[in-house]
Amino acid sequence: MTAETPTPNKPGLRSILLGLFVLFQLIFLTLANLMQFVPREMPAQKGEFDIRVQREGTATSVRPIQDTINALGTVINRYGEVSGQVQAWSLFAPEFGTQSVFPSVECMTDNRRVTIHPKHLPADPANYFRWPGPLSRLNSYDFLIAVIYGNYTEQSLAERGEEWRDAVLQRVRDQQRSLEAYFRFSLKLFRELYPDLPTPHEMIVSVIVTPSPFPGQTERPPSLTVPLARWLPDQQPQAGCLPIQAYDPVAKQFVRLPIAEGAR
Repeated sequence: MTAETPTPNKPGLRSILLGLFVLFQLIFLTLANLMQFVPREMPAQKGEFDIRVQREGTATSVRPIQDTINALGTVINRYGEVSGQVQAWSLFAPEFGTQSVFPSVECMTDNRRVTIHPKHLPADPANYFRWPGPLSRLNSYDFLIAVIYGNYTEQSLAERGEEWRDAVLQRVRDQQRSLEAYFRFSLKLFRELYPDLPTPHEMIVSVIVTPSPFPGQTERPPSLTVPLARWLPDQQPQAGCLPIQAYDPVAKQFVRLPIAEGAR
């Protein structure tokens, strides 16, 4: 009696499709990462999602080749967005951040002011420990709200006030949807934490800026808090203006933003 060699099963259609998808993903991930090093002509940053790390410019003076690079990069970006694979990781080079930023929300009622801090704000920035947890995405969202003040200092404001004003006002304009969602999320949290208090008539997003110690030193410079945006929950926005007001760091007051960009 002899043992018969079993006939191998042929892969089914689903196995073939799965294999092709895995192969496509390997090609996509490799190409998407390499494409970031190839200079592309990119539109101006506008809107909610502006943390791209693409190298910008032109890779060649030959127009058909550059157009092909631009088109390929656009296709890669769109597939990444549709499939939820967009990331913005980098090695933080050539510059490395020297400050931490945390958004907080002040809620004003008729006779009380309540401040809602993010969960990951350390009580003592010079001495804290945080266990790993599931809030990394929430932390990243908070960071995107506050990152406009990532390099803010009182000295830089004094030296480049007009640049700071333009940058902050444009940021609030571009992130109207994110800021309004953040305000509404905070309002819901306020109602859960303080059910006996009336609805706030004014809410302000401020950014807590916590500098790192200077080189060779161990003590941190003091933190500072800078307003960013304001929302009036019980009022309709003024005609022709966006619902979220922006803070003018030069005039040190909130200003309404006209719906038409560039209007005053």
